[in-house]
Amino acid sequence: MNYRYILACVLLTCAGCASNPFSRYYHDYTGGAGVRNSDKYIITTNAPIIRDGTDLFRDADEMYRDGYFLIGESYFWAVSVNRSMIMSHARGTGAEIVLLYSKYLNTVSGSIPVTLPNNTVSYSQGSGFAYGSGGYAHGYGNAQTITYGTRTVNMPYQSDRYQFNATYWAKAKPTILGVQAINLSEAQRRDLQSNKGVCIKLVVRGGPAFISDVLEGDIIKKINDEEIMDIDHFSRILKHHKGKGVTLSIIRNDEVVNKNVQLN
Repeated sequence: MNYRYILACVLLTCAGCASNPFSRYYHDYTGGAGVRNSDKYIITTNAPIIRDGTDLFRDADEMYRDGYFLIGESYFWAVSVNRSMIMSHARGTGAEIVLLYSKYLNTVSGSIPVTLPNNTVSYSQGSGFAYGSGGYAHGYGNAQTITYGTRTVNMPYQSDRYQFNATYWAKAKPTILGVQAINLSEAQRRDLQSNKGVCIKLVVRGGPAFISDVLEGDIIKKINDEEIMDIDHFSRILKHHKGKGVTLSIIRNDEVVNKNVQLN
């Protein structure tokens, strides 16, 4: 009997009973609103696109530059995954693009008990004579007896284990300026001798900042004549001027540069 085949069937059966790990270990980053119930995203009716990622952080920056927002992430360890599992979960999230990462962790080995049939068959034969007034008759026959039983054997296995990470992205509606800004670092505050302003971390391709040649690494000190305190103040000023033309006062390479920008 091919015991390895039986073991493979057992493992496949167990895997089929397991829940989808991309759903089970999913972390939602939309605050529970989801893509379809939010006004931040462009809803797509196309099937999600599954891509193999290369570098988690560099890929994320490129997705932001292309106008996508991270809406969720799945992170777990497993022996293997089926891409149909990713597709199934991605459809439910409303993601347009999913980036999948896998990293070899180690090899797991051991044994699993498998219960197998252990039946025995016995045969018996018999014959007899019958006498009567008309003479006699001779009869004979065979009998088969099956005794049902089982036995348990330990089947060895060896499996490579991987770390899986999937990031889910949805196209965002155009933002007011089309940038991702952060507060100044301590080093930047010392260089500027000022606590005020924000640094442009990323610029969305095709957005107002991109069109007006605002660059990543620029430090915005003012919008029109209003000095920016921090990232929260920066967001409030942008909302106040949305849809209007503004002048950004930028520090770039230790020089002040002014950029006229038409805000969304």
